[in-house]
Amino acid sequence: METSPWPFMWKPPLLALILLAFAKPAEAAAQMTIADLGQMCNSSDAVDDAACRFFILGVIEGTTLGTPHRAGGHLLCIAPGTSIVDLRRVVTEAITADLAASPGHKSVVAVGFVAGAAMKAFPCHKGH
Repeated sequence: METSPWPFMWKPPLLALILLAFAKPAEAAAQMTIADLGQMCNSSDAVDDAACRFFILGVIEGTTLGTPHRAGGHLLCIAPGTSIVDLRRVVTEAITADLAASPGHKSVVAVGFVAGAAMKAFPCHKGH
């Protein structure tokens, strides 16, 4: 099955918000951490569930929109039909594994962690 970049292309303001998160490292304490995201994603509360899904989708969409013109191509190639349930599982499993191996990583900024977990789980092959 051929993979392609994430099928939804959200508006550029979302990309601007994601990039803004990267542009202000001095304010990292105010950003969502992987501990916060893990707690939100594992909550039974419907609001937390929605916030978890939209955070993950926003990071993935921002990463996809921000990289199509790189010399090596896209950073993410998510197969058509991949659901938010699949994306959420990848992220929550990565958070669980990382925090089990390195409990001190609780304060790692979630935006970069989610992007990294997605790049590891859904790499592109040359030419995409």
